[in-house]
Amino acid sequence: MNQPAVSVAGNLRTSVPFNEPVRDYRPGSPEATALLAEIDRVRGRVQDIPNVIDGETLPMRDTTDVVAPHDHQRVLGRYSNATTG
Repeated sequence: MNQPAVSVAGNLRTSVPFNEPVRDYRPGSPEATALLAEIDRVRGRVQDIPNVIDGETLPMRDTTDVVAPHDHQRVLGRYSNATTG
């Protein structure tokens, strides 16, 4: 019985996997402190999400809020509705 030929394009070699260092997130540890600081920094801002078409960022008009799914009062970002014309 003849098997059909299989053609594969691409690099089939992969790099050797390695584990990330184990971090300690106990309260008061440097990792936990840095993580909480970053969460506070990100939580405190509203991100504009622009429309980019063919490499051109369009102006933000008629924006709609993006809210946290668990807290609809918390605005995470704003996007501009895309329209034709």
